[in-house]
Amino acid sequence: MELKGIDRYSKFTYRLWILLLLLLVAGSFMNFFDFFIIGFINTFITKPWNINVGDAAWLILASGFGLVVGGFAAGKFMDSHGRKILLILNVAIYSVFSIFSAFVPTGNWQLLAVFRFFLGIGVGGSFAVVFPYIAEFAPAARRGLLIGLVVIGTPVGTLLASLSSAFLEPSIGYRGLLLEGGIPLLLIPLLYFFTYESPRWLISQGRIEESRSVISKVYAIPKDSVQINTDEFPSFNKKPKWKELFKYPRPLTTTWIINFTLQSVSYNFTIWGPAILVFVLGVSKHDASYLFIFVSLSGLSGRVLMDLLLDKIGRRLSGIITSLGAVIFLVLAGIFHSVLIGSVSLFYVLAVVSYFFLDANWPVLTVVGSESWPQEIRGNGWGSGYGFGAFGKIAGTIVLALLIGVGVTISPKPDLAGILPVFLFFGLMIFIAFLVFLFIAPDYKGKTLESIEKEQVEAL
Repeated sequence: MELKGIDRYSKFTYRLWILLLLLLVAGSFMNFFDFFIIGFINTFITKPWNINVGDAAWLILASGFGLVVGGFAAGKFMDSHGRKILLILNVAIYSVFSIFSAFVPTGNWQLLAVFRFFLGIGVGGSFAVVFPYIAEFAPAARRGLLIGLVVIGTPVGTLLASLSSAFLEPSIGYRGLLLEGGIPLLLIPLLYFFTYESPRWLISQGRIEESRSVISKVYAIPKDSVQINTDEFPSFNKKPKWKELFKYPRPLTTTWIINFTLQSVSYNFTIWGPAILVFVLGVSKHDASYLFIFVSLSGLSGRVLMDLLLDKIGRRLSGIITSLGAVIFLVLAGIFHSVLIGSVSLFYVLAVVSYFFLDANWPVLTVVGSESWPQEIRGNGWGSGYGFGAFGKIAGTIVLALLIGVGVTISPKPDLAGILPVFLFFGLMIFIAFLVFLFIAPDYKGKTLESIEKEQVEAL
């Protein structure tokens, strides 16, 4: 394929790698440390704060509601005002409210829930912007790899939360863990000076000279040799309109439905995971944090493997393999949750394996969700899908709270009849994602964003 537009200039340079690293840390790694740390905090504050499962569910729901607001708002904002300023704003939001959370008086879980809501807005907004952002810089042949590298930061954030809870909490306490979530404020100067506005977004706004300057800096090309032919960009001078999303049923269905199903499972598996390990295995909260380290490592390895395969085997096949594997092992974990092989819990082994496939879905979803939309609504397309998917977090949290028992204090329980239906629910959600990957999801492996957009426009 003859490359046109920005893709004729795009290549790997040290500035592109710096941009990628900053997006990974600020938009995927540290924000999800802040987001998932509440799953561990819940196990530490349950007794001194007298928190039951219902209270804990509200703490988790609060950040889920924040994600809905953050995802939808980010989609609208980034298509109108750009990617860079939105990322910086949301990093400041989630960092500040993590710090605020550390000073909530003991027992006042309602105020903590309010702060978690605003933290969720920042996390949702930053996660919504990073994938369209890097997609618009990445060379077409390696777009899947680079987007997938950014999403790898999420389980790294979960892993950091596990490690911090297991090894730092005894010395710094849960308030110290929350203060740790304010560290990304130090990234803001780096984001301001070492990231660049998307050249494709600049072109869509008619800001051609600025786009040429960015292309020159990022790809180490003399500015005089950068030529922009606006005829090659279908979205040139088009204004973003939210209703345009509904003209594109395949990316809409794929982005919204898979986001909903995957978030309903992935989020609740992760956020409730330490408490579920306490329930099922009867271990201490610190032992649960330690055991969850291996769950996080499993998810990380799944994402890395799928990231390496995305540009080779394509998006649709990747999604089919990962979702089907997750369905099988989630259901098996529920069925065998009380089985021991010697002294080893079969539930724990199956949970670790299922998390491998479950987390491997994320590189597939973020690539498809950020490359399948026309330029003028790319932010709205992915942001609204991620925001809609956050309703899945909320629905899943409610289901888990009802099945496990709303009035139950988080402590070891020998009889958990709710675990089987919880994991059957997880399996059903991911089976829906499997059907979407199988019958609906598009596959744009190796195509430029402009050729994808032209193909979509011609199909209308």
